[in-house]
Amino acid sequence: MPVLGTIAIAAAIAVLCGAAAALAMSHATGKAVESIARQPEAAGKVNSSLMFGLIMMETCAVYALLVAILIVFILGSQVGTPAAAEHTGRVLDLLRAIA
Repeated sequence: MPVLGTIAIAAAIAVLCGAAAALAMSHATGKAVESIARQPEAAGKVNSSLMFGLIMMETCAVYALLVAILIVFILGSQVGTPAAAEHTGRVLDLLRAIA
C-alpha cells in the first residue's frame, strides 16, 4: 500500500472517533431527556452528570480532530523525503508487529 494511502486510512480512523463521539452525545442527551421526563425532580443531578459526560465526549472528538489534522499535514508533507521514508518504515513495522 502506498504511504499516502496509509496516511489517509489513519486520518479516517481518527475522524471515525469524532463521529462516534457525536453519536454517543446524541444518545446520551436522548436518554437524559427521557429520564428527566420520567422523574422531573432528579433533573439537576441528571443535567450535571450529562454535562460531565458530554464534556468528556467532546474532548475525545477534539483530540481525534487534532490527531487527524496532524496526520494529514505533518506526515503528508514529509512524504518523499529520506527521513520520512525511514520513519514510515518504522511505523509500518510497528503496525505489522501489532497486527
